[in-house]
Amino acid sequence: MLFPYLRVGGILMIDDGFFVGDILNDEPQTQKGKGVKKFLESLLKRDDVNSLLLPLGAGSCIVTKLRS
Repeated sequence: MLFPYLRVGGILMIDDGFFVGDILNDEPQTQKGKGVKKFLESLLKRDDVNSLLLPLGAGSCIVTKLRS
């Protein structure tokens, strides 16, 4: 929902990208963990963004929009 509002070259930062480690399970145990994992997997399918998940704290995800 946010990507149409993000400018080309814009940066989106997402905190708690590991969701307390739940996304590292084969099947996350919580609804929020499932949502975070689904979001991160959707980033891999996009060719209009670069994304990086950093193992800092609870996980920081940085997404940059490449084109419209």
